[in-house]
Amino acid sequence: MKAIAFAVAASMIAAPVVAQPSAKAFVEGLYEAYRNPDAPSTTGAAAVQVYSPALVTLIRADQKAAGGEAGKLNSDPLCGCQDADGLTPLSIKIVPVSPRSAMATSIFRLGGHVRTVGLRLVRTPHGWRVDDVSSHDLRSLRRFLVD
Repeated sequence: MKAIAFAVAASMIAAPVVAQPSAKAFVEGLYEAYRNPDAPSTTGAAAVQVYSPALVTLIRADQKAAGGEAGKLNSDPLCGCQDADGLTPLSIKIVPVSPRSAMATSIFRLGGHVRTVGLRLVRTPHGWRVDDVSSHDLRSLRRFLVD
């Protein structure tokens, strides 16, 4: 019995582990992407890598209702801007809510102003995703898209 337990434990240690990034690493990656001027829009094809499935559904419904025009969501909610050139991350704070959710506060400089954005994060089978966004100008992206 001890030999079986040892073999199982050894195989667990030797097995490759595919770790998902932490909530903080996920948010840092979101804002680091703004350094690349060719980064895809967070509301375009890359949305499924950024937002929760429920929020992607709301974003896509807004885009469909707009029929090719700018819908309610006519800016990037992660920066609250249309042009993120020069965005400089300053700090990111993560407060765990549960093992599957967290609140993030991102503070960055853009256009000579310091901005703060709140992100409600959820852990999905594919990693952390943004489930809601709030800022000085936007109480809740979810409510904005539904109202």
